[in-house]
Amino acid sequence: LVLILRWYWWRVNAWRELAATITPIGLVLLSALLGFAGIEFGPLRAEFPNNLFAVVGITTVVWLAATYLTPPTDRTVLDRFYRRIRPAGPGWKPIAGAHPDVQPDMRLGALAADWAAGVALVYGILFGTGYLLFGETTAAVASLTPAALSAWFLVRHVERRRPDGRP
Repeated sequence: LVLILRWYWWRVNAWRELAATITPIGLVLLSALLGFAGIEFGPLRAEFPNNLFAVVGITTVVWLAATYLTPPTDRTVLDRFYRRIRPAGPGWKPIAGAHPDVQPDMRLGALAADWAAGVALVYGILFGTGYLLFGETTAAVASLTPAALSAWFLVRHVERRRPDGRP
């Protein structure tokens, strides 16, 4: 979640990403050490997916704390990033307000449509390939058809966004 939020919230910084990356590793090590010591910490030692809920919850608390306990990224870096990438979304309003001449690259609805098409493309190809390998042609076609439509949608959508009109 934190790696995705970087594109939608100006407040995300490297410390936050580091905290979100290291915390689950630390929790696994802590769980193992507690297990060796015979100490049960229920949520971390629970069966999957219940242990995942604990790890995600604890990790979220840690990266949110890191967000507000560490200084934000330098304003000049944020300004350069905003001008170059032009991220959309309400999380960038404080930075966008200082740059009224910069228009965000896309609206969140268009980004969500691209995301959904990308997910359909990846899973369609994965399942379609698997079905082909197992000789299930009908299921393969049923998976690869939405993948092909998603690829077509993404190519058309990206072509329309290019400022110079090149493919």
